[in-house]
Amino acid sequence: MDMRRELQPRGTSRVASFIAPRLPGPTIACQYRYPYLPLSRIEVNVALLSVIPESFARQHRVMPIDRHGSVVTVASDCDLDDAVLAVMQRLAGGTILCFYSAPDELDAALAANYGAARAWTQTAHNPAAGSGELPPPADCASRIGITPLDLNRFTPVPDVVPLIPRHIAMRYQVLAIAAMRRRLTLAMVDPFNILAADDIHEITGLDIAPVLCTHDDFCQRFEAFYSFKVAIEEIAGEALDPVPGISFAARQPQEIDLNEVLAASGSSSVIRTVNCMLRHAVMVRASDIHIEPQSKTTSLRFRVDGVLQEESPPPFQMHNAIVSRIKVMSEMDIAERRRPQDGRFRAQVEGREIDFRVSCLPTGYGEKIVIRVLDTLALKGFSLDTLGFHARGLEEFRRAASAPHGMIIMTGPTGSGKSTSLYMALREINKPGINIVTVVDPIEYEIEGINQVAARPEIGLTFAAGLRSILRQDPNVIMIGEIRDYETAEIAVKAALTGHLVFSTLHTNDAAGAITRLIDMGVEPYLLSSSLRFVAAQRLARRICAKCGREAHVSEDELGGMVGPRSNVAGTPSLREGAGCPACMHTGFSGRFALIEALTVDDAISALISARVPANEIKRAAVRDGMKTLRMVGLEKAFEGLTTIGEILRVTPED
Repeated sequence: MDMRRELQPRGTSRVASFIAPRLPGPTIACQYRYPYLPLSRIEVNVALLSVIPESFARQHRVMPIDRHGSVVTVASDCDLDDAVLAVMQRLAGGTILCFYSAPDELDAALAANYGAARAWTQTAHNPAAGSGELPPPADCASRIGITPLDLNRFTPVPDVVPLIPRHIAMRYQVLAIAAMRRRLTLAMVDPFNILAADDIHEITGLDIAPVLCTHDDFCQRFEAFYSFKVAIEEIAGEALDPVPGISFAARQPQEIDLNEVLAASGSSSVIRTVNCMLRHAVMVRASDIHIEPQSKTTSLRFRVDGVLQEESPPPFQMHNAIVSRIKVMSEMDIAERRRPQDGRFRAQVEGREIDFRVSCLPTGYGEKIVIRVLDTLALKGFSLDTLGFHARGLEEFRRAASAPHGMIIMTGPTGSGKSTSLYMALREINKPGINIVTVVDPIEYEIEGINQVAARPEIGLTFAAGLRSILRQDPNVIMIGEIRDYETAEIAVKAALTGHLVFSTLHTNDAAGAITRLIDMGVEPYLLSSSLRFVAAQRLARRICAKCGREAHVSEDELGGMVGPRSNVAGTPSLREGAGCPACMHTGFSGRFALIEALTVDDAISALISARVPANEIKRAAVRDGMKTLRMVGLEKAFEGLTTIGEILRVTPED
């Protein structure tokens, strides 16, 4: 039987082509239908093993056997990828003929023959080599044109190094060197590690160009690459010693020279450090950046998919300068260090307009900065249909949003996506014949055709004051960023009763809680029952990563222990979990979706509101009428395999 055939591409790695081009000419691939080769009875050409690195052979499950002219025979226990075959073809300088071998035989052959090869290399091939080590990967890399690099003579680039998370770089022993024209130059201890290159391609979205570095150089320079301090020292050509006269203890603010801090904040190293933080935050989809002073260090954390993750921090000596730089960008008072301040700025990152909302808070060790990252294009591609409403809830929400008057409340904790949901509703009803005016703090999303007012309490433009002015602007639809006090609540209720459709938000645990919260503010129950049309409670749950999601095996007893009786939850469990991969930074989750509890105020609920019944009674009545609670909606999503039960228990209140 002729085992030679033209290899057809089977999803060739986009990254592995960095080592070799597309396969030229006839190549013989491994398929399970090929003849079985008993490796235990085959004598291996030991000299051939110096051509193909041991690390490469073990990683990709391949055993070089012998060479016959231009044909190199190998054995494997799996179907070899095109990229792997291409690398072997270039290393061996000939066509690859592949046979199948059993996994246990392959393991034994790898251990025995590469051990013999090391001894052969020491005695016969290279007697001067006292270590007895095989020449790869360095010698093999040079033979196929992979450039060696002396890391000790290379300056880290702060904008490039964070492209690869610290734990990924340590795992694969790689360092990002430069990024240009969608191509990432990557220093690798093992440039034949195709899986590492593929994973890093998935993380960065860039094509990989490998260069060779030694293991010793990698170990010596790793901390330098992942320390902002060292990188900036080398780039700026100056040591980041503490600025004379600056104290980092907030208990002694009089010792800080503001002129020197301001001057330091304008240095190129500080500017590049701040820019690097912002760029990296956008690339990893962070919603918030936390810069926190400690007693002797600065902490840097990004909130990704609702969970804070530690990042490589800037040097402690730069903290005050970084804070001052951000305050200057946000138009805050740089001299004021005793009171909290708020500000914002806009920047273009990777061709996208990003708004950054900044909060500055004095703490015991200095000023803490929290930056909310707002993508102005985040609403594109989203709609009410993709929010997370179940079918009945979505129908009721649309019916309430299309009504000529009434009040719609979205409730939930900070960061649960309340405003985003209301913006989607406004965008859906936005038509030339409707005058929509909003008063928010701040303006998070810009929608063409909607008049938006930014609340500014420092000059008297509060929600209540803005709402009074809006009512004189002949509006059809009004959105209030948040109802915080009786005055705002009273005006909103009266506006809903006088022919306006009012959208707003509250901070409560569930939908029924919003009703009692408004009554506690002082709104008369009979007015609330006449004006309120719809209340929705919202949470955001992390979505299982699409790349590493797998079936989760949970017994019925374990499931019952986690969620209790499932009489109110529809569907048969199809549980999944994320194994963790580079694409999700080994969290098992990537992205979030909304869980929404939808309460429609019908005649029955309206009567309960007028009677001042507690929130739990209103909730029970709504559930009897068909409302699904946050916990019930979340468990249904978990049973569909979108998220985990643990995630639902974390983000939803107990029924």
